[in-house]
Amino acid sequence: MAFHRFGAGRALALASTAMLAMALLLTTACSEDKKAPPAATATDITSTITSTDVPSADPDVDQQTLDSIEESARRIEDAFRSGDVDAVVELTHPSVRASYQSIFEEHAADLKRVADLLATRKLVGASVNMAEYEVTENGETFYVTLESWGEQWFLASL
Repeated sequence: MAFHRFGAGRALALASTAMLAMALLLTTACSEDKKAPPAATATDITSTITSTDVPSADPDVDQQTLDSIEESARRIEDAFRSGDVDAVVELTHPSVRASYQSIFEEHAADLKRVADLLATRKLVGASVNMAEYEVTENGETFYVTLESWGEQWFLASL
């Protein structure tokens, strides 16, 4: 199974690229003369996702894993929506947490916009240790990766 952006490699190998993408996304959000788009709404985001709904689902991914991935994605979205940098950082993968913290702190006023972006998520790939969501804003598609650490899923790239 190959993820859209990561092929067979680990998401963490691209953490610095992801941080740059996050900074660019948030910087674009803060550009002068730009109004934030209305809050995004996800269609059927709270419904149960099954492996047949995910184009690149590993056959070893069971329903419990898919439910855990989606629950983690909801917690991450809620943390961004709350605007609480510490809550967002806590849900960021430990290997990139320190790097992302400074970005989140610098762009704290835009965390709710990231939540709106996450509300458009569609799970497009899942394995037993990595999940990839496609998110869309203003017709542009971005990819968000969650990675498991122990028994929990964390934001690995944005």
